[in-house]
Order: sequence, then structure tokens, then C-alpha cells
Amino acid sequence: MAFDKNSNGFTFGFATVLVVVVGTLLAVTYMGLKPAYDENVRREKMQNILGAMGVEVDRDAAPARYQELVKSAFLVDANGKPVDGDGFALDVLKQYKAWKAGEIEAGDMVYPVYEADKEGTKLYVLPVVGTGLWGPIWGYLSVEDDGRTVHGSLFDHKGETPGLGAEIA
Repeated sequence: MAFDKNSNGFTFGFATVLVVVVGTLLAVTYMGLKPAYDENVRREKMQNILGAMGVEVDRDAAPARYQELVKSAFLVDANGKPVDGDGFALDVLKQYKAWKAGEIEAGDMVYPVYEADKEGTKLYVLPVVGTGLWGPIWGYLSVEDDGRTVHGSLFDHKGETPGLGAEIA
């Protein structure tokens, strides 16, 4: 049976088959790469926490250095009281977006605190997130044990600020 390649039916059929095949390939590729993607996100988070402490490390070395310096990661509520949960697993940016959308109340938010020891100095690394000019900005702030001395900070954002480039100074 010969197909009329100039008919609308052939065009729609061909497009449908192409969409299904390409969509399936993309889905399989995404699912296959998801574990590597998640591991890279985890390592980048460790690298950022260390960066706020003034420790420069590449992404591959971040897990070992993080284990060496960060003693604990815990959660606190809006009043600073400890709550149960994994401090490292909490995505502060997602929580912030949920609060901005009115899905959660400010008093119901929890915050991770990373307790670290760098060369005998006890540090607390706190995530920060807020609204920038063109979108959310997030980062980490390391504070010394006295609670008043800022040891270091690291900030990031997604995308590029129009006219300024991709860097936050």
C-alpha cells in the first residue's frame, strides 16, 4: 500500500510518530541522567556551604571536605527552636516560593542550620533567600559562634540580570 506523502493525513501521522519517538527518547534520557543530576545538585550545595565559610573546593572534592568541616545540619522553626528533620534535604528556595504563593505561613517555615568547625572556629552557616530585581536570589551566610561576626557569604541566582550579566558581586 502506497502512502500519499502530500496528504494532510500523512503529515499529521508523521508528526505524531516523530513527537512520540522524540518524547520517549527525551524521557528515557532524563530518567537515565536523573541520579547524576541529583548528585551534582547535592555536591553543588555542599560546595556553596563551604564557599560561604571561605573554603574553595571543586565539586568533586566537596563531599569529603563537607564531611570534614560540617559537624551537623539541623532544622529550626521561625522562633529558633529545633525541629525534627534533615537540614540538608530542605530546599529553602522551594519553601520561599511556596510562602510567596501563599501556600504556607511564615510561622510554619523551617530553616536549616549547618554547624561547622573551620580551623578551631565554630561557624553556623545559614541559607538566605529573597527577591532580587529580576527574580529570586539565594545564598549562604556563615556566622561565628558569637552570633554577631559574619565570617563569609556566598550568593547566587538563576539566569542573567539584563544589562549586568550573570555575576552577582
